[in-house]
Amino acid sequence: MMERRVLVNNKRHEVRLLKVSKTPYLVEVDDRSYEVDVSNQLVYGAPILVKVNGKPYKVEINKSDQDAPFHIKVNNRLFKVQYESMERVSSQITETILPTPTKEPLRRLVDEKNAVVAFMPGRVVLLKVKPGDLVNIGDTLCVLESMKMENEITAHKAGVVQEVKASEGVMVNKGETLMIIQ
Repeated sequence: MMERRVLVNNKRHEVRLLKVSKTPYLVEVDDRSYEVDVSNQLVYGAPILVKVNGKPYKVEINKSDQDAPFHIKVNNRLFKVQYESMERVSSQITETILPTPTKEPLRRLVDEKNAVVAFMPGRVVLLKVKPGDLVNIGDTLCVLESMKMENEITAHKAGVVQEVKASEGVMVNKGETLMIIQ
């Protein structure tokens, strides 16, 4: 595993490469996990296609010196990137600096929107319910794999599953809504 602190537009991010042996890479940025799939070889100054959790991005990296600040263009949006320390790093780290989605506070999602949320980043390995299913408090709704451990996500209230937002095999981030129970 490789860890780096980087500044993106002067905002600090903690980046960890969890799996780099083959694509898709498993990358953690500020405790949020992403699957990063790179379609072609990185060539500085040339655009490449990068998929993050299945969503495509056109990425172009202009870089001359490993330790100097450089720019990454993501879908024509420019980001200034600088490594916080002078330690050398694989070029794969630069492919992970992408916009991070915003998230609502977990308590608000659970209380106001009847959401079942992921309490940690991981991969949904099993869905045990579908829309319309009746559930009781403590019933297993799905299984989330994180750091090689399977964690059961259980119902926090009794009700009917209104919507399932996750699907098996998909990576989810901490705080992401998995399903809605009414």
